[in-house]
Amino acid sequence: MISREKLKNEVDKIPDHLLEEAYGLLKSVVRNSKGIPIDWNRWKKNLENFSNDFMVNRNQPFNP
Repeated sequence: MISREKLKNEVDKIPDHLLEEAYGLLKSVVRNSKGIPIDWNRWKKNLENFSNDFMVNRNQPFNP
C-alpha cells in the first residue's frame, strides 16, 4: 500500500501545466470511491480532444 508521503512526493514532481489534470483525476478517484456517479456528459465532452485518426488500426498485432 502506498503511503500519503509517497503520494505527496509524486505530486511535488508534477509539472505546473499538468496540475489541474492531476487534481481532476485525484478528485474523480475519491468521488468514485464514495459511490458518487461519474459525470458521463463531461467524459463524453472530453472525447472531442481526440483526433479522428485515434486508433484507426484497431487490430491486435500478430504474436507467433
